[in-house]
Amino acid sequence: MSDKPQPEPRVDGPPQPWKDACLSWLARLALRSFYARIEVIGADRLPSSGPLIVMANHSNSLVDAMVITGFLPRMPRFLAASTVWDYKPLIGLLNAAGAIPVHRVQDGRQRQGALRDTFSVAAEFLVGGGVLAVFPEGISHNEPRVLPLKPGVARIALQAEAVRGPLGIRIVPLCLIFEKKQMFRSRVLVEFVQPVEIAPEIIKAYRSGSKACQSAAAKALTDDLAQELEVLTPIDDNWEDNRLIGRAAEILSHTEGITNPDRPMAELAQEQKTVRHGYAWTRQIHPGRTAALRANLSVYDSMLRTAGLRDLEVARHAKVGMNTVPLGRTALTIAINLPVAGLGLVLNWLPFQLMLQVSKGKDRDKRSTWSIFGGMLVFPVFWIITALLVGVWAATALSPLAGWLSGLATLVAAPITGQRSLKLFDTLSRIAPGVRAMTRLRSTNVLGQRLIEQRRVVVGDLIALSEAYDAEQDRLAAAARLSGHG
Repeated sequence: MSDKPQPEPRVDGPPQPWKDACLSWLARLALRSFYARIEVIGADRLPSSGPLIVMANHSNSLVDAMVITGFLPRMPRFLAASTVWDYKPLIGLLNAAGAIPVHRVQDGRQRQGALRDTFSVAAEFLVGGGVLAVFPEGISHNEPRVLPLKPGVARIALQAEAVRGPLGIRIVPLCLIFEKKQMFRSRVLVEFVQPVEIAPEIIKAYRSGSKACQSAAAKALTDDLAQELEVLTPIDDNWEDNRLIGRAAEILSHTEGITNPDRPMAELAQEQKTVRHGYAWTRQIHPGRTAALRANLSVYDSMLRTAGLRDLEVARHAKVGMNTVPLGRTALTIAINLPVAGLGLVLNWLPFQLMLQVSKGKDRDKRSTWSIFGGMLVFPVFWIITALLVGVWAATALSPLAGWLSGLATLVAAPITGQRSLKLFDTLSRIAPGVRAMTRLRSTNVLGQRLIEQRRVVVGDLIALSEAYDAEQDRLAAAARLSGHG
């Protein structure tokens, strides 16, 4: 399937493929300037035609919509809270994207439009074969799990099928996982689940016309969709559990000999999912041992974060007694790119610092939104101002022609050299942990020994509980085979 979004119907008129292509390109450009890598898994599961609803978890404000716009193979139209239109600079983008406003009671907007009218517009859009994108949790949030889903997705799909069907509407759950959503140059995982087809009996129940039957049908479909979405998304009680489970998965992978610090997020997410299942089981079956593991793991995690180290460096130090960093080829790469990257740093430092300061005071789920959307405006303005200043200086010092050429060259160089600065930043970010570990673990032998000892305790606890969990899974699998033969 092509990465280029296909022309799609619009709510407000005929398809506009050129506008869709521009929005998708702009979204990818902005996202790749902020995040180091965006991994897309299972995009081929998205049907290439026909009415479709894409439903995603929602923890990163408007950035979630930008990810879907940039990396969905088909251009969607969004259901968005009407309050988003209060941000005047976004109105042009919202209208260009064909977003459908939702007038929610909790926003005090019910007088501007009824929710059922919004659902009717969305249903008619699906009748035309369009792709609708919805965040069924209803709000962006900072919880480490999916919130209970609102029934809107089910109601829209069932209304369209009941009134204008059969349409064959399919619903695709989409999981968005951000490594550290507000952190510059972190990573993103976008994973598609297999499309969900609506059971004929649910459509039949909804079509009956009884409000009680319609509510029951919408709830049944919503519950099915929630299970599909929760298959991929993290489900932790709190952020400490989320962090410790990630740390446990990291330790286990390094214990098994996996030493690549830049592994795909999809692999890490799968490992963390396995650890979550094991943790839930051991907490019930072996609560005392699980509590002891959690306490030891929490101490080790705190020691690592205080020292600014990663488990990989401690594992290497325990094995070979020191940490080495391959600096030869990296140093050559840095030397080659430094002049251009340095110019990019000079031309982009001020707007970067401005956006950094602006985003700091925002809520955690909106920081990257302010950084990315604000940067789309602030960086070009700074580039233009810088180009004008350079042009005026060159015109005064040299000639009017030199002024025009210098200003134009500055305007072109700012974004291009800025991309080289990002690549250099990523390179330095990859080697910095190793250098830091080499310095701290060599200079402070006591720190290295304390970390190694605490890690050894944690590894012992993890392996013991992992073996108990694996033995139980083997027992259940054997019982299932015997039951099947019987």
